Amino acid sequence: MASPSPSLLLKRNGGNQESEHLIFHARHAWSTLHSTNIKQPWELTLPAIHRDALDPFRKRLKLSGNLGPSSSLDESCKGEELAVKCSSFADAGLKLMKRTDEHLWELQISYDRKAAYKKWTALILDEPGAWSVSRPKPGQDYISFLSQGIGESVKDCLGVKATGTLHNRVNPLIRYAQHARDSGIKPFPISEHVAYQFLKQSDPSPSFPRSFITSVAFEKHVLGLLSADNVLDSCRIKGFSAMHYTKKRKLVQRPPLTVAQIEHLERCVNDDDKTAYDRIAAGFFLVLTFGRLRFSDAQSITSMELEIPLDAQHGYLECAAERCKTATTLETRTRLLPVVIPTKSFTTDGWVECWLAVREQAKLVTGKGMPLLPNPAAGGGWTKVPITCEIAGDWLRALIKDVPGPKALTRVATHSCKSSLLSMCAKYGMEPAARRLLGYHSAGRDKSMIVYSRDAMAWPVRLMEEMIDQIVARAFCPDASRSGYFPATRNLPDDSKDAESTSSSCDSQDEEEAQHSEDEKAVEKFAGGWGDVGMPEQTAYFRHRTSRCLHATADESGMLFRCGRMVTGQYVKCAGVPQFIHPSCAACFKRSA
Repeated sequence: MASPSPSLLLKRNGGNQESEHLIFHARHAWSTLHSTNIKQPWELTLPAIHRDALDPFRKRLKLSGNLGPSSSLDESCKGEELAVKCSSFADAGLKLMKRTDEHLWELQISYDRKAAYKKWTALILDEPGAWSVSRPKPGQDYISFLSQGIGESVKDCLGVKATGTLHNRVNPLIRYAQHARDSGIKPFPISEHVAYQFLKQSDPSPSFPRSFITSVAFEKHVLGLLSADNVLDSCRIKGFSAMHYTKKRKLVQRPPLTVAQIEHLERCVNDDDKTAYDRIAAGFFLVLTFGRLRFSDAQSITSMELEIPLDAQHGYLECAAERCKTATTLETRTRLLPVVIPTKSFTTDGWVECWLAVREQAKLVTGKGMPLLPNPAAGGGWTKVPITCEIAGDWLRALIKDVPGPKALTRVATHSCKSSLLSMCAKYGMEPAARRLLGYHSAGRDKSMIVYSRDAMAWPVRLMEEMIDQIVARAFCPDASRSGYFPATRNLPDDSKDAESTSSSCDSQDEEEAQHSEDEKAVEKFAGGWGDVGMPEQTAYFRHRTSRCLHATADESGMLFRCGRMVTGQYVKCAGVPQFIHPSCAACFKRSA
């Protein structure tokens, strides 16, 4: 049964006979129950009970969609919900997304961007004369420019830069500015000896001095930070940065998927006993593998066209991606990245046609603004919110957890898919030029040649198909030791070269644990408050150790967040109430448009 309302509790206990603390506790319990995302049993399934027993909850049942005691859940919805709970998505311990969370996700994007503008504006207004973006042009009134034009100028300068990049570049400069303030020195115009003392006294992490230099260069070229060359050309700052960077934890690359793991994903797509969620997810990971794609590039695919000739058994899935990580210029950002995925695979049945059919049955469309793998919805179906890279990695490991192999499963992630066939091509002895094109890279002198080729992927894709044929015939074993790649009766390819893959096989994110707490303290002191907390006084606040996302507890026990997540060892309790509410959970901190 649900907790009775505070007024009902007062009546039962004789009005003023109960102590005051019991009344406040009941009021807190009642408000918490009606604001949390946790569902009571009668909200999920409607038991066959008497109408009178439902009267206290009649209003809440109507809001949740169960209208009256005689109504029942739709059988298809019930089946979809059961399918989600039985899929590998649930086995990985991942949380389903509600339909209402889509609006919160859209608000979160705008909120993150505005938080970045807030940081940059606070940094520039500390000394407007030290930045070319904040210096009025001849004939322009200085006061009106600062009050009206500075905000728009900053937004235009930052332009199409990614929101995450804006936060990563401004945080080191804010730490420097706060350090200079605490030392009684003006932080701007930036000074070489002040920056050097800041790095020497801040006890930075191995990668922080290099991040600081990168941030200074960003401010110089994007926002016109004056005197930045003094820091960028400083020999002692560059030497100190290089010396510290050598202490960084050695890079451990993601292991590629084995042939057995790729075959398991293909069989999962064709297995009718698997849920549609697992089949669609397995096909997505195969798109990463056979398309040699990063996770973000595959999510931005806007069109897919399957071409199989009538007199052929195999064809190609032609895709086009809008955004690509390697597109760093404005010209390349306005071009579509052509993606060629051969239907020839490691199993005889293939997977492309079946995967497209399952997507069509699930009513998943491909287009601008639609992710290739969205987040599953609570109760069945799909949302329009793209699944995160971390969740996709957990889902991938859950799908292949039963496949035996020498690879450490905990290290497998989405980037393992991109590196799989590229690694096999290197072991097979494919030419570096072909492997470079398969990984969507090119040498500087080849750019014009690729533009006028119109189909530069034809040659490398044919070579990759030949390698797949050799793997299927067991004439090439990429998962064996170095001496066992080719059986004794098999000669090496004519142009074999024992060279490392030229593709980017490391994770895009720096996995080192950075000093996030120092950045957060500096931002709160320098930029001031941001965002409205609006929480009860007894609320405790926690940050995720890796993402630093801020959460708020739902009740006095401190074991549950307002978004429904449990408080685990992955969260660190904040000391007091945070002032700069970013990054923060959109469900814990309700925000309006």
